[in-house]
Amino acid sequence: MRTLSLLTCLPCASICIRERHIKPLNEWTATEIVAGIDAGTTTCEAVTRACLDRIAERERDVQAWAYVNADQAIEALGHDVWQIVEASFPEVSGA
Repeated sequence: MRTLSLLTCLPCASICIRERHIKPLNEWTATEIVAGIDAGTTTCEAVTRACLDRIAERERDVQAWAYVNADQAIEALGHDVWQIVEASFPEVSGA
């Protein structure tokens, strides 16, 4: 498995320092996020905060969200995601 470093470009969207292909965390693909977390170059909290910051910056104009609770999103980072899914959607989890 190839891990991400800040000097290695990903084929899908480069984020290397050498080539100045750095893009904001809220624009990373899921593949880039997983690779970045695996390599230790970012964290779930950093990605979540970047997305929440972008929502706060643009929501007045875009009005894409019916409900956003930034505090709840940050708090959820400390919990097992599958416990949250099972509690929120018992019909999906089979609980």
